[in-house]
Amino acid sequence: MLARRCVVFVSLVLMAGCGSGGGAMTKPIDLTTPEAAVLSLEEAYRARDIAAAVKCKDFRTEALLMLEKLNPELAKDEEIIAQTTEVLELAFRAEMKQQGFPNFRGVSSTFQNKKPFRNRSDIVEMTETCVGDGGSTTTSQIIMAKTEPGWRIVVVPE
Repeated sequence: MLARRCVVFVSLVLMAGCGSGGGAMTKPIDLTTPEAAVLSLEEAYRARDIAAAVKCKDFRTEALLMLEKLNPELAKDEEIIAQTTEVLELAFRAEMKQQGFPNFRGVSSTFQNKKPFRNRSDIVEMTETCVGDGGSTTTSQIIMAKTEPGWRIVVVPE
């Protein structure tokens, strides 16, 4: 019962914060390295291609990390993991539809400081620096998980 309440709560929280619809990517998705996966996600944003953006993200690892933080026992329940994974993907799709895609036109990205995340070999953290056309720079930490299809982006709950 508690697990279902947590999933419902997470669903409501994510849906409350939830961007515009899709074109088609011209470049193929590349998940062979963490860096290539981030660049593929950015290309999906430029193309406004929600299907490609979804393929670049790992909602299951996001769900596991979220559930581990809420209650480690929840992260052992495959049904709860599957439900949370679905909710996270639906929330991402809703956000892209309602808020629109992030604007990565004219942005170039570089990466550095790649290291294991929380001592796990299947998840890495790295620093991304984005430079816009006008020279503005932003730096952020990106978390990536190694999955069967390849490296994919993970949003880690704080």
